[in-house]
Amino acid sequence: MLELRKGIYTSVPVWIRLKNLPYVLWSAPGLSVVASLVGKPLYVDQRMEQLKMISFARVYVELAATKDCCDSLRVVLNREACMVEVEYEWKPVSCKTCGTFGHECPVKNNTPTHEERINTSVVLHVPMESAAAMEVIVGVAAVETVMAS
Repeated sequence: MLELRKGIYTSVPVWIRLKNLPYVLWSAPGLSVVASLVGKPLYVDQRMEQLKMISFARVYVELAATKDCCDSLRVVLNREACMVEVEYEWKPVSCKTCGTFGHECPVKNNTPTHEERINTSVVLHVPMESAAAMEVIVGVAAVETVMAS
């Protein structure tokens, strides 16, 4: 079991669930691109690979302590947008000031309080002419962070 000690870990592995994922992205390259918006993709759940799990895709990703955890991803395929919901099986406490997991430094005055924090979502634009062009995703995906209140 991973024991978090203050100031040691700058990244940790976590299982995430991607819900409402477009069918065309249910492949190794598609999941890799989408999961990389959350963290570094490490593994895909074996049941998902065998298409035994169809309500969500489960991916093991490495989270960076300096990156915020997003709750949703806006995926645009051929100019059609859909929201992919991101669920974390475990959300470790992280400190953006120190860049490590295991604690949070006191909040500075200019940082919004917990109630005022803005939810983040990530936008993935994937120009695809057909489902056969999946290999193209890795090379052409453009990502931007969107702040929504």
